[in-house]
Amino acid sequence: LADGSQIQLDTDSAIDVSFDAAPRLIQLRAGEILIQTGKLGDQRPFYVQTRDGRIQALGTRFSVHQMSSSTRVGVLEDRVSVQPAQSSTAALILKAGEGADFDSRHIGLSHSFQSSEVAWINGQLIVFDARLGDVIAELGRYRSGVLHCDRRARDLRVSGTFRLDSTDAVLANLQASLPINVRYFSRYWISISHSA
Repeated sequence: LADGSQIQLDTDSAIDVSFDAAPRLIQLRAGEILIQTGKLGDQRPFYVQTRDGRIQALGTRFSVHQMSSSTRVGVLEDRVSVQPAQSSTAALILKAGEGADFDSRHIGLSHSFQSSEVAWINGQLIVFDARLGDVIAELGRYRSGVLHCDRRARDLRVSGTFRLDSTDAVLANLQASLPINVRYFSRYWISISHSA
């Protein structure tokens, strides 16, 4: 960007950029972004706005993910301030290695945030003891069509590092290591079911 900041967009993501004489504003419309704010001495505040509220960068590198019912923020360097849109309570300050989910009224408890959570910038999905349903939903963002995971298979636990440019290979590996069946009805409709 004009101030030296860099923004990386994950798949299925959209932003609007508005830099004027006052604040620098990024509107996250959908998806996930990783931001490295510029170090050029720009004194204008730097904000990321989502439908749930506003994040202010305090000289930092951080991730913002617009999810279906909340926003997830994770800090890799320095600090950010998080303020829900409809809350009058004080903003939450997150430091490097911390993250939090928030909606328009509340901020959840802060939790550990690791660089592996933004491995998509290197074309990877890294998960530790994650629900298979969540992994399948994330993989679905990287391919056309539908990936359907049945109710019994959704709660299986999975850990691993997966390449996002080869989702068919990821599905084959999951089928080899978990009690699931992966059925291709077409290139665009895949069903994952519990095999037991």
